[in-house]
Amino acid sequence: MLNWISGTPGAAQAVVVFLFGTVLAAAANYFVDRFGWTPRCRSPWRRFPADVVGPARSWAARIPVVGWFETARLRCGKSENDAKTKKTPRKNDGAAVDFAALPGWENRLFWLRPLIVEAFFAALLTWRFGVLTDGVASDAEAGRALAFWGAETILYWLALCMTLVDFDDYIIPDAAVIPGAVVGLTLAAVFPFLTVAPISWPLDLSGAASTNDVFLFAAVCGESCGLGSSLGVVRGLVFAGIAAIWTFWNFALLERRFPARRLGVRKAAAIFCRRLRRSTLTPVLAAFWALGLVGIAVVVWGDASAATFAEIEPTGNAFLGRTAFDRALSASGALANAAVGLLVGATIIWAVRIIGRSALGVEAMGFGDVAALGVIGAFVGWQGAVVAFFVAPFFGLVFGFLRRFSDDAPEIPYGPFLCGGVALYLARREWFDDYLAPFFGDPLFLAGLAVVGFALLWGLLAALRVAKSWARRA
Repeated sequence: MLNWISGTPGAAQAVVVFLFGTVLAAAANYFVDRFGWTPRCRSPWRRFPADVVGPARSWAARIPVVGWFETARLRCGKSENDAKTKKTPRKNDGAAVDFAALPGWENRLFWLRPLIVEAFFAALLTWRFGVLTDGVASDAEAGRALAFWGAETILYWLALCMTLVDFDDYIIPDAAVIPGAVVGLTLAAVFPFLTVAPISWPLDLSGAASTNDVFLFAAVCGESCGLGSSLGVVRGLVFAGIAAIWTFWNFALLERRFPARRLGVRKAAAIFCRRLRRSTLTPVLAAFWALGLVGIAVVVWGDASAATFAEIEPTGNAFLGRTAFDRALSASGALANAAVGLLVGATIIWAVRIIGRSALGVEAMGFGDVAALGVIGAFVGWQGAVVAFFVAPFFGLVFGFLRRFSDDAPEIPYGPFLCGGVALYLARREWFDDYLAPFFGDPLFLAGLAVVGFALLWGLLAALRVAKSWARRA
C-alpha cells in the first residue's frame, strides 16, 4: 500500500483516481435518473420504456465525461403538443422523443450538467486524495489515509446524489438516506479512528469534567441512577442509548401522519396503522431496524474495552480521574459518536420545521432535509452536522440571488446547501475542529445557544409573517 502511494508517480496516481471518480459520478447520474420523482432517462445507462420512441445509444455514449459529447448528438425533436405539455412522446404519436424530456434550454443542453458533474466530482476526489496521502511515511499511515479518503468519497457521492435529485424534483430519495445512515454507522464501528472529533461526554452537571469514553460516561450514569457500574450495566446502558437513537431514526422515516385533531385519536390511529401496513417502505425499514439492533449488540457486547469497568466500584467522583486519553477510542465509542451525530443532525432540521410551521403557518423545511442532515451527522459526527447547518444558509443566499435572474419558482431546495456545507467542513475539518473545540466541549453553552437560537428564529419568522400580512392588507 505504501509502495503504491509513495512509489507511484503523482501523475499516474492522479489519473487512476480521476478515472475512478468519473465512474462513481456516472453511477450518481444513473442514480439521479433512476430514483428521481420524474423519470427523465438522461443517463446513457438508462433504458427507455418499451412504449417510448428513443434514440439509439452507442457504446461510446456510455463512456464517462467524453461520452456526453457523443450523447449530445442524440437529441431529437418533439411534437408540438408534447412540447406544450412537457410529456414524453409515445409511439402512437408518430414523433421522435427527446433524450431528456425537459423544457427550454435545459432540453437542448441536457448533456451539459452530467458532463460537468462527472468531471468536477472526479477532480474533487483527486484533490482530496492528494491532500490526505501527502507526507505518508508508513503502511499504517497509508491505511488510515486511504480509509479517510474512502469514507469521504462515500459521503461525497451520497451528497452528490441527494443534491441533484433535490434540485430536479425537490425531494431527497429514501434510496440515498436509508443506506447512507447504515453505511455511516457501520464505518464508525469498523474504523473508529475515522472519528476525528469524538464526543466530550459530561461527567457532572456543570460540564467541567468530561470524557471521550462512552463506557466511562455510562458507568457514571449507572452509579448516579443507582444501577451500579458492573460490566453488564455499562454495556446495557450504551446499547440502550444507541438502540434508542436507531429506533427513533427508523420510526421518523415511516409514514407518520396522525390527524388526531381532525379525526379523533381512535380513527387517526386506525388510519395510521393501515398506512404503515400498506406502505412498501415499512418492511424495508423494519428489516433495517432489526438488523441494526443486532449489529449494535454485536459491537457493544464484543467491545473488549468495556471489561475494564468490571471490577470498579466507584464512590462519588472516583471516575473523574480517568479520561479518554488513557486509551484509543473504542468501536462502541465511535458508533455512539456517529449515532449522536445522526440524532443531532436530524433534530436540528426537525426543530426548524416545527418552528417554521408555528411561526409562518407553512412548512419551512422538507423532511428530506431532516434525513439529509441526519446522514451527514452519521458520517462526520454532531459537530460536522452543526457546522454544515450554519454554513448552508450562505450557499442558499448565493443560489437564491442567482435564481432571481433565471426563474421565479416559489420553492428553493435546501438539501444541496446542507451538502455544500458538509463539503466545506470536510475540506477544512481541522480548522473547524480546532477553532470550535472550546465551544463544542461545553454542553451547557451549547444547550443555551440552541434555546436562544431557536427562540430568535421563531421571533424572526413570526415578525416576517406579520410584516407580510400587513403588506397584503396595504
